[in-house]
Amino acid sequence: MFPTMPNVRTWGGLAFLTVTEGAAALAAEERKHVSNDAKCEDLGWTCIPLAVETYGNWGKEAHVVFNRLASLLAFGNSSSKSRLLNEIYSHLNMSLVRSAARAIMGRVLV
Repeated sequence: MFPTMPNVRTWGGLAFLTVTEGAAALAAEERKHVSNDAKCEDLGWTCIPLAVETYGNWGKEAHVVFNRLASLLAFGNSSSKSRLLNEIYSHLNMSLVRSAARAIMGRVLV
């Protein structure tokens, strides 16, 4: 899984963020579809872009996948779907925060 984090330092990214919440993630999903749909289709796969905005808003397709995953995990499990969904988002968000911290620390130390 390689979530896309749109670069909001560009004017286009800032324009998206000031117009509509979620627009940057939606644009990132579309870019991933344009660049990956044909490759995935050749392999017999379905392209499901997982895009996340700088402030933590996930793209619509990511929400659909995470909801489906939580439903499947909850089936026959003692945990509720909402608890599992919360755990999915928490783990992914912590991974993104750690990656961002490593990137920042790498720039500071160099």
